[in-house]
Amino acid sequence: MIMMNHVSAGYGNRIVIEDITISLEHPFFAVIAGPNGAGKSTMLKVLLGIVKRKSGSVSVFGIDPEVDKKSIRRIVSYMPQSSTINLDIPLRVKEVVAMPLRIMGEDDESLVREALEIVGAEKYENEIFSRLSGGLRQRVLLARALVKNAKLILLDEPLSHIDSKGRGEIFSTLHRIHEEKGVSFLIVGHDLSVCALYDPYLILLNRRIVAHGRFSEIVKPKYLAEAYGSILLGEGFVVMGEEHG
Repeated sequence: MIMMNHVSAGYGNRIVIEDITISLEHPFFAVIAGPNGAGKSTMLKVLLGIVKRKSGSVSVFGIDPEVDKKSIRRIVSYMPQSSTINLDIPLRVKEVVAMPLRIMGEDDESLVREALEIVGAEKYENEIFSRLSGGLRQRVLLARALVKNAKLILLDEPLSHIDSKGRGEIFSTLHRIHEEKGVSFLIVGHDLSVCALYDPYLILLNRRIVAHGRFSEIVKPKYLAEAYGSILLGEGFVVMGEEHG
């Protein structure tokens, strides 16, 4: 249901992703990984129509996101890498989570509460968002992405600022939502360790797609070395030549 065919895109004259061809059948649970500057965030923005293609074609549930952004926003939810919320405005947590619903002309407090419960932040619903810790803010922003029950959820580094235990809990929750509700997830992430238990579809990206397939098939030295530049193999662990590896 998602197809990218020979897609290149970037900013100005700078090409960030090049000749991307991939198709993912709904419902899928997929992770995009690669070094800094690999084009992971840009790939998500192309699927949303935020970044225009320089070549190639894109279809998201049969829709070209550059042509029909309104329809894309109704069926796709997006959590960007950095929040655009003005921290000078004293918004309560529940108001932040409700933003996508209000944009669509809806206002369902039960959906807001359910989304906060999913990420373990329900007791903070009346707190001021700007006063929360970085980890709690990240959970609230994740709840905002989950609240409108989209068919496809794009998450750009949703586990950043969250401790290792919390990352495992949230990744497990996202996988459960995928299985129980048939929601597709495309997640940009650096921490590949949280993936091991769930064997998601993995896309290794470094401007071009290096490899893609089940996690267990793709996390191999030859693919990791090609994506990250260098790796160090130890007894039971792998260190990749990139700061977040």
